[in-house]
Amino acid sequence: MRARYGSLIAVAALCVAVIAPGCSDGTVDDGNTGDVVLEVASVTTTPITTAEDPNNPGSCTITVTDWTTQLNNKPKNGSAIVSPWNDVLMKTVDITYVWDDPSIVTPPVTMNLNGTVPANGSLGVKFPPIFLGDVTPAMLGHSANLTMTFHGTAVSGEDVTTTAFGAVMSVNACIGS
Repeated sequence: MRARYGSLIAVAALCVAVIAPGCSDGTVDDGNTGDVVLEVASVTTTPITTAEDPNNPGSCTITVTDWTTQLNNKPKNGSAIVSPWNDVLMKTVDITYVWDDPSIVTPPVTMNLNGTVPANGSLGVKFPPIFLGDVTPAMLGHSANLTMTFHGTAVSGEDVTTTAFGAVMSVNACIGS
């Protein structure tokens, strides 16, 4: 009887020894992603500005200024901190819009991004919050909540994504038109 319990204790100890190291870094990982997590640290927004066109009274000039998003590359373990295989090559950002006026509908867009977020480092990426050609007169004086999903690929080949919620894009009203 003691031999049987001794064997069960040995098997239980072996299971703990095999499984525990996989949980020791405190991260939640599905096993299908790379050794890093992409994180949105901040989003710097600029309103879409409008001005009456002096050469064409009654019409508006609309200016869309690029936004800057600071992305961080967070390692899941100590080895991921210095490995160049864990640098993230940025590819695209998908943007969806929810306007304060439900009658305004803007289809989702995908913008190309450039740059590499180094392992355990950060990168500022710039992109317009909306294509100028998608701005309509109905949007003047309104705002939209944006959801932005950033896509990249670690040098090791794993896809990495992160989503930012709550950035507000304001479109100024055109005064004088």
